Amino acid sequence: MDVEMNLEFMREEEVIGLASASLIHGGFSRRSWMIPGKDLYKGNGRVKHEAHRIHVGPFLGIQIHSCQAKDRHDQCDEGDELIGGNNHFEIWVFRNTGMIGGEPFEKISFKELCKTGNFRTDRLFIHQVKNGAIEEFLRACRSPHPEKGRRSDLSDHQMPVRLMSAAYQSLVSRKETGNPLVIVPWNETDE
Repeated sequence: MDVEMNLEFMREEEVIGLASASLIHGGFSRRSWMIPGKDLYKGNGRVKHEAHRIHVGPFLGIQIHSCQAKDRHDQCDEGDELIGGNNHFEIWVFRNTGMIGGEPFEKISFKELCKTGNFRTDRLFIHQVKNGAIEEFLRACRSPHPEKGRRSDLSDHQMPVRLMSAAYQSLVSRKETGNPLVIVPWNETDE
């Protein structure tokens, strides 16, 4: 149910990037029973706590936070964009102003994203994002020119798909051989 992944991106023998991901189903919940149900998502006391950290060398640090306090999150109410609410979503941007200029800290809230994007405050943000992704995928499948008007080029998703596949290979390899290491060869010209 839970997995911790550590990734090293290498060019020749030199590490040029690091990444880690923790996917935890067995963490904090609002469940009042010990054994989780078969569906780990619905009706199981699940409370979303997401955090993403992106570091761009010494220049930029970006953190994305989405933390709920309630396990009933099918609807959103006034104030749900605040921490603990069903629509909590914040982006924090830290800049090395001596090198790249700009403001040292910027906080982008869900309400600000609604102003710049086509998001509504009366609907759950995550549902809007998922619906948008599905609609775009279906448009791409149906269109004779799928690249027109698309926000994301599906061919750009090869690297994350290969990394997710490697994570599953690692789990299988760890069980079979005890060695979870999986190497994913990648050429920058791969498409």
